[in-house]
Amino acid sequence: MKQRVLLVTIFTVPNFGSVLQTYATQCVIEQLGYDCSVLNYDHNQGEWAKEHGVKGISLKNKIGLWLGIKSNHRKANILKKFTRNNLHLTKYYSKFKDIQVAEGAFYDVYIIGSDQIWNTKYTNCDPVFLLQFADASKKKISIASSFACKELDEKYVGIFKRELSNFSSLSVRESYGLDILSQLGFKNSKLVLDPTLLLSATQWDSLRTSKAKSNKYILLYLLRYAFEPCPYVYDVLKYYKEKMQCKIIALEGYDGKDARVQELGIIDATESTIPEFLDYFANASLVVTSSFHGTAFALNYGVPLLSITPSNGDDRQSSLLSQVGLEQCRLRVNEEIAYANPFYDKDQEQVSLEDLRSNSLDWIKHNLL
Repeated sequence: MKQRVLLVTIFTVPNFGSVLQTYATQCVIEQLGYDCSVLNYDHNQGEWAKEHGVKGISLKNKIGLWLGIKSNHRKANILKKFTRNNLHLTKYYSKFKDIQVAEGAFYDVYIIGSDQIWNTKYTNCDPVFLLQFADASKKKISIASSFACKELDEKYVGIFKRELSNFSSLSVRESYGLDILSQLGFKNSKLVLDPTLLLSATQWDSLRTSKAKSNKYILLYLLRYAFEPCPYVYDVLKYYKEKMQCKIIALEGYDGKDARVQELGIIDATESTIPEFLDYFANASLVVTSSFHGTAFALNYGVPLLSITPSNGDDRQSSLLSQVGLEQCRLRVNEEIAYANPFYDKDQEQVSLEDLRSNSLDWIKHNLL
């Protein structure tokens, strides 16, 4: 009989990266011979969030989602459909106690990660994301978890020290995360790839529509919640549009009311399905992104890349670029555009990525045993 694994992560936000890292983690666990279920929990709508002042979904937004009124509503519904069809979800939970009673002792292994499950700015140190609901006798593992910050808020240090001491093994996906764990006293933690990179481009291709794009284009994958890359990103896009003489397609972050978006003639593709998302990355001539997962998918497909990062505080993208030896693809906000070089040796990059993938998978396999 296969051992049972419960994966606890973030997948309910309307974000391609969060959904796909969950799918990838589930795939990896199952490929290693385990049964995997995903805890159906929305940290933004749960009891803990309400206690910490997080506002619930308004009636207006609920109606918008139901009717698909706005682009963001339709995108959210596309991602929800993918999760329903592809993730092995438990029943839905909103309360810690209910999770503890129903799921706390049912599985052989409990896994937390990936995504920003330890970013206390957004999770308010939710105990579900420290696996506090799981029975003390059960194995607990962290796979590629992210703090998404340089330092852990002092008020949470004691809680993390106590709860992470109950884990059999810990891994994170960024260098800063490794430093935080070390400061907490966990010296043997591991730096591993984000789950989206644990699946090769060939494996991701199984979800693609395989429709080749005939004309070259720059792909924009713009997120603005962690830091503000605008209007700088539009200067970058203008520079490379003139240099490459090609159109710009926005897979994330399109704002049709922005004058710079209109000036650049950016095409809106934000309501893409998952197969279309993968197609756009695979066939891009250049990816310009302020997103960790935008960076990850560009690297997985070996596509020229400009990864725009903040000046300090969040090393998610820069840590990944450093691991594959492509710091040249990084642009800090307001840095001289010509400073970076998005074009690189794909063959060498893929060799480096495969070595990191193999090492990360070996660590996961060893620690699941």
